[in-house]
Amino acid sequence: KYLVNILVNVVIATPLIVIIIIGYYFIAPAFSLNNALVIGIIILSTYSCVYIYQIYDASVSSIETSQLESAKMLGMSSFQTYFYVILPQMLKNSLPPLVGQLSNIIKNSALLSYVAISEFTNVMNQIKANSFIIFESYLILALGYLIITIPLIYLSRYLEKYLRRGI
Repeated sequence: KYLVNILVNVVIATPLIVIIIIGYYFIAPAFSLNNALVIGIIILSTYSCVYIYQIYDASVSSIETSQLESAKMLGMSSFQTYFYVILPQMLKNSLPPLVGQLSNIIKNSALLSYVAISEFTNVMNQIKANSFIIFESYLILALGYLIITIPLIYLSRYLEKYLRRGI
């Protein structure tokens, strides 16, 4: 529990670019990690896990304890209580921030170009450097991120309507 709290506080208080640089240049060599893609995935996953943990924690905390007591009085087991009472409400409460976090993961992956991981922004920078087409490169980059994130927004809205009707 203390290790998780330390990780949460460190990640929240530190900019992602600093975490990427420290993770790529200092922590990864200490563990003999040489694959830039794997390092980038580990760094983004660790960074995002902190926020996802907070989303789930807030979702569970928002559910009133009277519902747990009511389920216990009805004779539900712990599994039944969480599966039929807590989980549906938790999903309903956590879906919008989870989709927002997924969108942030996609957009934050652009920072991995600072450590030479070949991702979308880095590829566009290479094309821009070779062709000297600056405006069009940034336009394609923006459209690419929109093409990736807009379907997430619509999927989120659909799932929210579905969960509002009841599972």
